[in-house]
Amino acid sequence: MSRLRRWLAARFSGRRQAAPQGAARLPAGDAVLRIPDGHPPLDDTPDQPLAFGLKTCWLAVKTTAPERVLALLKAQDVRRANWQSGIDMAYWAQHGQDREAVGVVFVSPPVQGWVFVVGMPPLEAAHAPTTQCFEALLAPLVAGFPEVQAFASHRGVDYVAWARAVDGQWLRRFAYADGGIMQNEGAQTTEERQLGLIELHGPAFAAWLDCGGSEECMPLQLAGRWSINPEALPGMGVAPGVGRVGRIF
Repeated sequence: MSRLRRWLAARFSGRRQAAPQGAARLPAGDAVLRIPDGHPPLDDTPDQPLAFGLKTCWLAVKTTAPERVLALLKAQDVRRANWQSGIDMAYWAQHGQDREAVGVVFVSPPVQGWVFVVGMPPLEAAHAPTTQCFEALLAPLVAGFPEVQAFASHRGVDYVAWARAVDGQWLRRFAYADGGIMQNEGAQTTEERQLGLIELHGPAFAAWLDCGGSEECMPLQLAGRWSINPEALPGMGVAPGVGRVGRIF
């Protein structure tokens, strides 16, 4: 897991520390989130959904209340942002060089009963601080909503992952990187088997991963069966809307 561990250590070890317990939080909406040099300004003009999913980690939360998602994530420095500028900011936070942007996510307006959170830390990463961050962030969501799904895809470190929690319990968690399975908990779902993932160990699985570049698209395909494939969003006829960006860790 060396490539994944090095990438995570470089990206997340320098993240801004959370406010001390008891410290005052800034009210949501206060325009204090610093936009990194070279990044376009946030735009709150309503627009239609933008496709995403490759080289990022995201959640799908079963709710129509993005403000409650923000509250349970304890988001700070919250600002309005449409799909284009919000997702751009989330990707910048994950892949840019500006440490001030690390920990910033985009929380979408609801789409067919789901709210997306783009820019999450990986769910199982062979890097203790990142894994602990994911667990702490997800616990209130898993307890507070009927269903929470997590997905990740990053070609540069051969990382794919997915997880599904229903009624407060994780039913399925799987993560793979650098040629090895890092996590494989819970019974394999019907939707995974429908995608041909009958056996997740051994040469057959490795061959499936290498077939036609399927590896990085696998979480997207599964998301389309569990909830919504975010690459399909532009063609779904969703009305223009505005989400929020905020710092969650």
